[in-house]
Amino acid sequence: MARRIIVAGLLVLTLLVGAALLSLRPDARERTIVTAARTCLGDRYDANRYEGGPPPRGRGACTDVIYWGYKPLLDLQRAVNRDVAAHPGAYSGRPDSDLDYRWCPKLIVWFRRHALSLPLEVNWSTLATFRPGDVVFFDDGDGVAGHVGIVSERWSLDGLPMLIHNPGPLGVEEDALRSNRLLGHFRLRP
Repeated sequence: MARRIIVAGLLVLTLLVGAALLSLRPDARERTIVTAARTCLGDRYDANRYEGGPPPRGRGACTDVIYWGYKPLLDLQRAVNRDVAAHPGAYSGRPDSDLDYRWCPKLIVWFRRHALSLPLEVNWSTLATFRPGDVVFFDDGDGVAGHVGIVSERWSLDGLPMLIHNPGPLGVEEDALRSNRLLGHFRLRP
């Protein structure tokens, strides 16, 4: 009897894990974002300000992974700059069109205003809400968004989606979804 219960439990667990894996198969839009974000793998970390916006290819910060990941669908620099100009009270600090989209505290405001907000908890009941191409912001230790990455369609050995990000010194794709407390989990609206 106990053996049947264990076998039935394993079967249910296998079906749930299989369903979760199938749910993470990316659609064309998600594949576009993830493929573009992967062009930042190996980029040397560089958070310096550059006239005109993005640093030269091969260099960048965590926010540049988001910029290049979304570039085929949206000019994030232009979108953030437009929103900062139209709604300056929503954003902290002085506007800087070369830097605003490369600063997590301003970028998270833009995503809160223009994307779908999704669960922040990373556990078995919320796992299916993490789709390839989703953007996740992390607490830098004082409750402020200090890091950001893009959810991959690849899975870690512990059953979580990998993260494409640049934590320094290089851009990587790794098991980092639980690396720190999430402050934002967003999906760009179609």
